Amino acid sequence: MRDVQLEWLAAQVMDELPSLEARAAVQALLVDVAGHPDWWPAPGGEEIAHAFGTWCWISYVTYANGLEVRDIGWAQ
Repeated sequence: MRDVQLEWLAAQVMDELPSLEARAAVQALLVDVAGHPDWWPAPGGEEIAHAFGTWCWISYVTYANGLEVRDIGWAQ
């Protein structure tokens, strides 16, 4: 698997999620996206992609060595 980096805003949001369930859902989505490079936009960090779970979403960019998560959202 490639590297996954959380941009400072995404890391802050992870710390502020309302429950362990929310954190687990976001982590599962991150693992799912990291495991499917065919879903990723072209590397280079210019195109932002979004992935959605049942109650969460992530915004990320890609580079040759992996993903950078720019933002995380939680709806509940």
